[in-house]
Amino acid sequence: MACSPCISKFVKYVDSDECQSDELTIPWRFVHFNGNRLNETVKLRFRNGYIIQVDFDRRNRRFVRMHDFFKDFSMKGGEILFFQYASRGVLDVFIIGADFGEIDYPGVVHSRQDSTPQNLINIRDGWHYVHQLSHAGTVVDEIVPPHRYMEKICKRMPLKVKYVTNDGDEFLGYYDRIQGRFTGLKLICDHLGIENLNAFTTLVFCYDWTKRFHVSFIDGYNMEINLNMNLRGDALPESIRVPSFFVIEVKPFHMLPYCYGVDIPVEFKRVTEMWGRNVEIRVYKGDISWTLSVHKRADWKCTCILNGWTTFRDDVQLGIGDKLYFQWKDESYKFTFEVVKAGN
Repeated sequence: MACSPCISKFVKYVDSDECQSDELTIPWRFVHFNGNRLNETVKLRFRNGYIIQVDFDRRNRRFVRMHDFFKDFSMKGGEILFFQYASRGVLDVFIIGADFGEIDYPGVVHSRQDSTPQNLINIRDGWHYVHQLSHAGTVVDEIVPPHRYMEKICKRMPLKVKYVTNDGDEFLGYYDRIQGRFTGLKLICDHLGIENLNAFTTLVFCYDWTKRFHVSFIDGYNMEINLNMNLRGDALPESIRVPSFFVIEVKPFHMLPYCYGVDIPVEFKRVTEMWGRNVEIRVYKGDISWTLSVHKRADWKCTCILNGWTTFRDDVQLGIGDKLYFQWKDESYKFTFEVVKAGN
């Protein structure tokens, strides 16, 4: 799918390894379409007035000198950063916690700033939460936001709301106070000519403190999709989700004390064909991670997980018939995962 250069929002899933480093990798599509719009030195600007100056390494698609940010915000891994392009030298960044609601920001500024933290009562950018689309179920009409998020905004929430997409269209929705859910998303599906919203990987909702939720639709490259490109129905191609995940169903022999390999089904070769003969993939859940050694057999037709499987299996308490969805975290050997228990 060809992304429009004017799209300037993206999400970044932060892992525990990055929080111990000085670097932050960003989506290659953002760099491809927007890299020339950024200076070599960029300011990352946060809601509480915190500003940090980082170096933009265009070739390696990363920000450098991030260590202070990770430390000042006590980042552990599992958080999501939502970036918005502001100018050649500035990106606005919103921090989404492990519960998928925007965090309560600490009263801190960078050590090089002379200013003081801002009063968050005067909110100018709305308040965000993220909904990750599950491989186990579909989203058609309703969605349940994080509890902590709703505690912050529920007193201002009317029973009728409007969903606003980036092409300017608005859709009537409803807030069910008893069930704590929003409905009316089917109108967006109908507008786009799709059965459900699972063509996307992530939805970002931003409440403007009146009655509107601005909705960003995120593709498999972690970039917002530009609906102004008249993408409808079949024009929303499968490439939105890209070859970004693979599935393993746990078999009886996968549960043996000494498992000699877990084959990745050949139907997901669009993922595995990007790997070398012997690689290691990192799998994350919040601030916990595992390393799995992956090997391609002599004929290169079969890819299997070797070392690391039994530890991972036992740690996440897998059982026979469970399905594991490994979701590409970014354009690397890093994945998050979702477990769908047998019978569900």
